Amino acid sequence: PYCKTRPFFRETGFLCVARDRILAARPICLAGEKQLATINIRRNNRFLTMKLKRLGHVAICVQDIDKSAEFYQNLGMELVWKDADWAYLKAGDDGLALLSPGYDQAGPHFGFVFSDRAEMEAAYEQLKASGIKVTHIHSHRDGTASFYGRDLDGNGFEYLYEPANS
Repeated sequence: PYCKTRPFFRETGFLCVARDRILAARPICLAGEKQLATINIRRNNRFLTMKLKRLGHVAICVQDIDKSAEFYQNLGMELVWKDADWAYLKAGDDGLALLSPGYDQAGPHFGFVFSDRAEMEAAYEQLKASGIKVTHIHSHRDGTASFYGRDLDGNGFEYLYEPANS
């Protein structure tokens, strides 16, 4: 099923990214599933296929890192990392990044996880070749690597390579 509205996740487990240039409707991995999802993106009558491991995290803006981290811990999340301007919490394999108003590395976004760096790099090249603006690939100190982009409605997304032991 194609969508004609803003990107959203339906209860059926389909991801729909819409407008006349990009359409996708493929089953996505829901929390706890281990198989890979394939998302086809249509742009200028060309399809790009990318193998995603899962939707890994959501990053939101908060006014107070300490109070927000405590709030989400009280909801049952585990604090993984906290710095002066951001924090990261997890519930199982799913993550929540809390970004302070002063955090300038990324804005609110959702992050797709790849288990293979080559797949993430191939997706990067495919998106660039299709005219989708993306940042450069950045290698992180924990062995992960990622890049950011924006969908047609300006929503931020991150493609993140996550090694098996991360």
